[in-house]
Amino acid sequence: MSEDVLGSDRERSRLPALVAGGVALLVAAGFLGDRVWQAHEVSVLRACVSTAESDLGDLTRRAIGVEAYAGPSLTSPSVPESVRRSLATLVEASVAKDLPRSRVDREHCAGVRVLSWHGEVVTARREYVRYLDIQVAQLSRATTNRDALHEVPATAEREAAGAALARIGVDLPAISTLPQ
Repeated sequence: MSEDVLGSDRERSRLPALVAGGVALLVAAGFLGDRVWQAHEVSVLRACVSTAESDLGDLTRRAIGVEAYAGPSLTSPSVPESVRRSLATLVEASVAKDLPRSRVDREHCAGVRVLSWHGEVVTARREYVRYLDIQVAQLSRATTNRDALHEVPATAEREAAGAALARIGVDLPAISTLPQ
């Protein structure tokens, strides 16, 4: 009777192999699921970087265009101060118009959900958001002082972000910069 309840010796000897196979299957499924999720994280971060860089590039090109339009009148002593200030306000207003998009992009990138054990993705997101923080702060200053557009760019931070993103297969494209 006890053999009916416990099964035959042959069935009992297969039990550890079945348990081990089930555990191996669960581990493999967990590993595969983790890889799929990490690929999703990278994909979302790639899209965020692409959007943020595009918006920063657009803002920069517009500011360059407005400055080119105003040209030497912005700094010429022969132009009345009120006219120079009015032209500078045009440049500042062009930055102010697009700045909210860059702020949204920064928040979107910071909000990309990354599992804590995906260290390289966590680092890439952190470094890129740090770079965006500096860019957004500089652009914020440029809404009231166009000279902020010509501050030394955050080159070291951009390089650190670019290197961290490259480690996860995300390219940081070249962006337009204003002349110093």
